[in-house]
Amino acid sequence: MGRVFNEALFDIKKHPGVSLLILIQISILIFSANFFFEVIGNTINQTQKQNAEIGELKHYALTDNLVGDYEKEFLKREDALINLKKFNAALENKDEYGYVEAYQSPLLIFDEKMPETTLLGYDDNNPERSIGKVNGEVACEVKGFAVTKGFMRLNPVKNSAGEIIPDSTYDEENGNVNIVLGHEYEGIYSIGDEVRAMSMGEKIYNLRVVDFLEEGASVYYRNKYLNLDRYVLTVFPSDKEIPKDYEEYHSQIVRLIMKMNGEFVTKENPDDIQAFVNEACKEAHIYPASKVESSTNAQIAITGTAIDVIIKTFEKMLVILAVFSVASTIIFVSIKISRNKKYYGVLLLNGYSKKEIFAIIMVSFGIVIACANALGLFVYKLSALFTTIDSVNVPATIAANIVIFLSAMASTLFIIKETQIDKFLRGIND
Repeated sequence: MGRVFNEALFDIKKHPGVSLLILIQISILIFSANFFFEVIGNTINQTQKQNAEIGELKHYALTDNLVGDYEKEFLKREDALINLKKFNAALENKDEYGYVEAYQSPLLIFDEKMPETTLLGYDDNNPERSIGKVNGEVACEVKGFAVTKGFMRLNPVKNSAGEIIPDSTYDEENGNVNIVLGHEYEGIYSIGDEVRAMSMGEKIYNLRVVDFLEEGASVYYRNKYLNLDRYVLTVFPSDKEIPKDYEEYHSQIVRLIMKMNGEFVTKENPDDIQAFVNEACKEAHIYPASKVESSTNAQIAITGTAIDVIIKTFEKMLVILAVFSVASTIIFVSIKISRNKKYYGVLLLNGYSKKEIFAIIMVSFGIVIACANALGLFVYKLSALFTTIDSVNVPATIAANIVIFLSAMASTLFIIKETQIDKFLRGIND
């Protein structure tokens, strides 16, 4: 076996150009197989993530794709508000999909007496960052959660007296927005107190304290239970009125975008819901369309392409790459054997058998494959510094190696079997 290995090394050195081409081709395949399978795997894992079931119902979060330049371009249009209202109306009118609106976002309360435990920065041991000034007034940033009656019907919570909070609590009364405070706020405010607050750049609202939650109250939101002890529950104000000025116009725009990030609570298939959302967005001229969690036909904001189309594209690219790799391996093996006829003839004259010739070729090929794996995986891990993908896909790597090695072995066996010994020996005199 020792002489086979030594001859295999010499075989590689004899034609380094061919060996280098094989190495580069295989390393590209190893890198691509890992990258593509990780991208496809991560995408499928995200779209097929298990959603919690409540009875026979499943929760699918809706997320808007109005980000970056898409949002800027959309908001420049004169019909932005009308289209947002059109889209939200389509969601509300599709009863079978059970769309409910809820949005978790910071809330600015104009009050200097807020204790540290209620401040947003308390989670980061930096409550001071949650205190500032807006138009000269001291404002404290706290945890806010905007809800609707529909959402709270699905997530009934009890007040500090142990009673289920009724639907009427979530009504807007005389221009005041009702708020329900988490357990941490007891002793700071009382029922009937009015608080001035602002959310996400909206206008300042008068909030009226109507109840307090019992300790440990929680709701199910975006695949997790949200403890509400430190939250201020606000109700989405009505958006049916025509805005009187730019401030109201801007406030409605902000709220309607917030409402685009609710949940579908339904028995229906997420791909069917996504198809409906895609059509509703198209009619409202919203692009890219909002994304339904767990759907495979949602659009990705960066490209505007559906996830299932991207997956199919990657799969086709993998098939093409695999076919190209097999074909190029067979060609390289043929070139290698053709160029080494004299060398193999000399080995045969010195007592080597055809089996040993085959072993030399395969061992030399195995060495090149090992080096190609090291190079391909090194480049792959290096690319992880610039992406979120960092794990080696072992099955993909093994599969790529098996495909290449079997291609090389089959083509080598065929060529050696079909080539008579005298042709190898004749190579000495060519």
